[in-house]
Amino acid sequence: MDIVGGGTYGLQKFVQHATIGYVIANNMQKYSYGVGSTDYSDPRYNQYDIYFGFWTSFWADRTGIDIPLKSNLVFKKDGSLDEDKSTFGLIDLANIAKAMSFQEKFLNAGDHSLQTGSNGVQYAGLMMVPYESAAFFETSDYYCPWGKGLSFSKSGESFFTPLNNIGIGIGHWFAWLVRKSDYPYKGEGARYAPSIAHWRQAVNGYGGYKEYGVMILDELVYKGLSRKRKKKDDSNDKVHDQPLLP
Repeated sequence: MDIVGGGTYGLQKFVQHATIGYVIANNMQKYSYGVGSTDYSDPRYNQYDIYFGFWTSFWADRTGIDIPLKSNLVFKKDGSLDEDKSTFGLIDLANIAKAMSFQEKFLNAGDHSLQTGSNGVQYAGLMMVPYESAAFFETSDYYCPWGKGLSFSKSGESFFTPLNNIGIGIGHWFAWLVRKSDYPYKGEGARYAPSIAHWRQAVNGYGGYKEYGVMILDELVYKGLSRKRKKKDDSNDKVHDQPLLP
């Protein structure tokens, strides 16, 4: 696959992450389509799970961060989640990426509209990433050397394909983790799984404000609720029935 590099090595990496991505996709939170729906087998919000799984596995490998498939959740004495001691696995990281796409674009790959941010950059696609602009993971030799040498499309129709846009988006999110969060990422040495607190910082950085992490983590991933999809009484609708937290 051209995006991850050509030749035998590129093919090996594609097969590796496609296989892991398939496992991740089969274990992801499945969304219903439409307010009040409980049909979680509807493909319209679940058809891109394999891409979320593929790219989560790819970027974990590319950054050299040791992340297992499943999360390790540690709870405090009062029953609340200890985000400083808990870690996300690849499956829940893919769930978070999916939640971000739902929040940004309702997982609608057909929406090609451009939105201009306060920084003057245009954003678009399933993950609302910069259009005709250098990717965040390409702009730092020290923190993101692993972002070099890839072949993502940055404009035109190919920019909007789910495989391309989701790959850029998850790469941006990992870049926020290693460049802007408190996670002690180093160019060499041990790269243990980041805490959930580290990932929350990266989610907030991706969205641009702290409330973004509340919508993505506390509501969509933890509880299966979405403030973007409201019921008639204006309460948050239930999007999936696989909440991460009880």
